[in-house]
Amino acid sequence: MMKGIAGVLASEGGPVFYDSFTGANNTLLPAHTPDVGGLSWVSQPASGRRWNIQGNRALVTATDGTARDLITPASMPKKITCVMRSSVVGIGFAVILRSQDANNAWFAQINYALNALQIYEQTGGTYTLRSSTTYPPGFVTDTDYAATIDDSLTAITLTIGSYSVTYSTTSRNTQKTCGIQGGSTGAVIDDFRIVGVY
Repeated sequence: MMKGIAGVLASEGGPVFYDSFTGANNTLLPAHTPDVGGLSWVSQPASGRRWNIQGNRALVTATDGTARDLITPASMPKKITCVMRSSVVGIGFAVILRSQDANNAWFAQINYALNALQIYEQTGGTYTLRSSTTYPPGFVTDTDYAATIDDSLTAITLTIGSYSVTYSTTSRNTQKTCGIQGGSTGAVIDDFRIVGVY
């Protein structure tokens, strides 16, 4: 049984990729089989801080560095949905888009410290905040937030409820690789779906 926002966007023909992160606790994502799509997660880097399964969700474990796990569908995603939550105040974590390599990608981030929705670009290893908007209700720990990330090839938009942030860009808009990133213990992602591709 799919959890969380399983029915979202069913009218678009169902997910191209779906992971409910159901499995044994402490399983690293590359050792786990997603529900739909026939793809495997790849950790980048393959050591240090990692995403693993805890309570049928993906959770960042407590070691050094940034946890980044990626998948590469056959076509570029145009819409991704997931559930995001944190057990810790003051952290940010993201869905990765248009990932070229470990140093070049885009990120749709929720920032618990600033109560903000943000779009970041990473170029040559340097992160630059491209757009940010306040999330007026404020993020509450241990609360699920259903997120939708739209990539129109000319803009990236992150939406939670009635609030959204958009940044117009065509940079790296042929890159198919996407995924999840977390730099702090307590970040949680669930029900990760690619529900549309180009």
